[in-house]
Amino acid sequence: MLDLTAVVSVITVFGTGFLIVAVIMWVEYHKSVMRSQERLAAIEKGILPAAIQEKPDANYSCRTGRSRKYRGIVTLFVGIGLSIALYINAGAEAAVWGLFVAFVAIGQLVHGYIAFHEAPNDGASAP
Repeated sequence: MLDLTAVVSVITVFGTGFLIVAVIMWVEYHKSVMRSQERLAAIEKGILPAAIQEKPDANYSCRTGRSRKYRGIVTLFVGIGLSIALYINAGAEAAVWGLFVAFVAIGQLVHGYIAFHEAPNDGASAP
């Protein structure tokens, strides 16, 4: 028979995680809506908002290939270290989870290279 405490615990853990992500997404959406309304109001009045004149926000750098490659390298070494630690403490069966993290990192590195690889502008081959 299914233990009710285990079911409630699992639902609580996953529900809380889902709720946290949903609230963060809702707040970010409303911040972007408010920012857009502010810019439209300033444009209607003939004033260029300072946010448009400045550089993009600090979160923009996380969308670049360089940042993705950096995160991929860090995650790769975390996965390798986790795999070694699990192998020492729990054996080969547990070490697979560290390799899972390492393969996620390899995916990040490949995506960072493919998606953000800069092609030359003039159509000539790169040196």
